[in-house]
Amino acid sequence: WAGLYANATRAAIVALATAMGLQQMAVGEQIVMIAFGVVLGSFAVASALAFGLGGREPARKLLDEWIERRGG
Repeated sequence: WAGLYANATRAAIVALATAMGLQQMAVGEQIVMIAFGVVLGSFAVASALAFGLGGREPARKLLDEWIERRGG
C-alpha cells in the first residue's frame, strides 16, 4: 500500500504545482481552476461511491467497532 500512496501523493503534488504555475503565469486561470476542481470533485465522488457501494459490510463493521469503543 505504501507504493500506491506514494505514487498518488506524487501525482497530486505535481498536479497542484502545475495548476499553481499556470495560474501564476495567467494562462487560462478560469480553465485551470475549473479543471482542477472537476478532477478533485470527481475523485471525491468516485471514492464515496466505491466506499459506499463496495464497502457496505466493512463500513458497517468499522462503525460497529467505533460505537463499541465509545461505549454505545
